[in-house]
Amino acid sequence: MDELSARLECLMSGLNFVTTFGLLPLPAGMSLEDAEAAIVQVYPEAELIGPGRTDAAEVWEEIDHAFAYRGDPSGGSGMELTDAQEAELRELQDRYRVYVREFMEPVSAIYAGGCRGLPGYPVFWGYRLLILNPDREGLLLFGDASD
Repeated sequence: MDELSARLECLMSGLNFVTTFGLLPLPAGMSLEDAEAAIVQVYPEAELIGPGRTDAAEVWEEIDHAFAYRGDPSGGSGMELTDAQEAELRELQDRYRVYVREFMEPVSAIYAGGCRGLPGYPVFWGYRLLILNPDREGLLLFGDASD
């Protein structure tokens, strides 16, 4: 998934506009404290600071908002893609959604926000989402767009 994130970052960048995406699978059955310890192993500066419980609808809202944003032309920032690049971007975004969907179950505990110290800096948009599952892998996913 690192390649998927890297290609999304490449296509979703432009004049005064850069994106950062991260996808980190987590072991099954983790508490928030366990998840934080696992996240810190990969991102040493990371810290969970009171993420709030949410639901799948917010996950999709955050992702869809991020994927739809093309920059702020009035502010002189944004991305410009050819038709072929736009088609590739849509395909990559669909693959990202399918990957995230694999971690979401009715029993998933989903948290939003409350995680600092990850790569990226939210200016135009940003999300920090954590999906924990009792019997299967969980997922930390984050994304940002900045200038």
